[in-house]
Amino acid sequence: MRKITFFKTWLVAIAIVAGSASMSAQLLTEDFNYTVGALLNANGWSAHSGAGTNSEAVTTSSISYAGYIGSGVGNEVTLATSGEDINKAFTSQNAGSLYASFLVKVTAATTTGDYFAHFAQTSGTTVTVFGARLWAKKDASNNLAFGISKTSTAGNQSYTGFNYVLGTTYLVVIKYNFISGTGNDTEDIFINPAIGSPEPTPTVSTTVAADNAGTDLTAIVSFCLRQGSATNAPNVIVDGIRVSTLWTDLVGPTTDINPASSTSYIYSSNGKVTFTSGAGRTLEIYNSVGQRIISTKTVEGLNTIPVSTRGVVLVKVDKRIARVIL
Repeated sequence: MRKITFFKTWLVAIAIVAGSASMSAQLLTEDFNYTVGALLNANGWSAHSGAGTNSEAVTTSSISYAGYIGSGVGNEVTLATSGEDINKAFTSQNAGSLYASFLVKVTAATTTGDYFAHFAQTSGTTVTVFGARLWAKKDASNNLAFGISKTSTAGNQSYTGFNYVLGTTYLVVIKYNFISGTGNDTEDIFINPAIGSPEPTPTVSTTVAADNAGTDLTAIVSFCLRQGSATNAPNVIVDGIRVSTLWTDLVGPTTDINPASSTSYIYSSNGKVTFTSGAGRTLEIYNSVGQRIISTKTVEGLNTIPVSTRGVVLVKVDKRIARVIL
């Protein structure tokens, strides 16, 4: 009877996980897993401005960020100035909030600044209405700041302080918030949010009234990379793009089926399950049909467990069960 009860418990858990797998709201994944030198406009991206000029090409992977799900996968892209702007489409979104996370390394910038990534209302070869524009600029001492805006009007950007360093890789999340009414949608930036943690307070939110009152996007259907003018635009390396309506799909924790205080948040990255724990706890990982694929003991502190199975798995640490998507 005990075995039957255990089996039924796991059937319920698996059913919950199978149902919750559809709750994942990830809309776009771009790891630039193409041949070095390949043009993005030949690999699922569309040029909407400056087509054929300084076209974005895949470059060898050189940036990483510990724990981020998009780190160390595929290659990357280097954005220069005075060149082609491109977009990649996903399922249209017109309510709630939309996030995009990616790795950013600004190698050069100007004191004027310019935007290099954003959401858009359309996709393909005609893209004109933008939102959540991500800006970068430097001060006279070469310190770096990031900014966010809905419009491109000078002075409408909301910037961080000059707290960042040229040539350093950052995990950046931009967020567009659809708000009922007109001329009132807002945007946020998160710089280096803690991996595996709930959504924190934004590093910066749009605070300029004239910008918030700018034209709202009626929907968002694409993510864009931009190469602005040589006098204003930064040079940037980008990698590991993720777009979702859920923070948890990008850098946040999984949804727990049976949370307990025995471990911190459990999350996945690069085919590995990662969490912190005390030593000697029983760790079991099951695939979506209930087969146990890993059984071991935890170590004190950070545990990183390679898992060959892909898709939804159940991670059980003592009495805690969590859904993880690999």
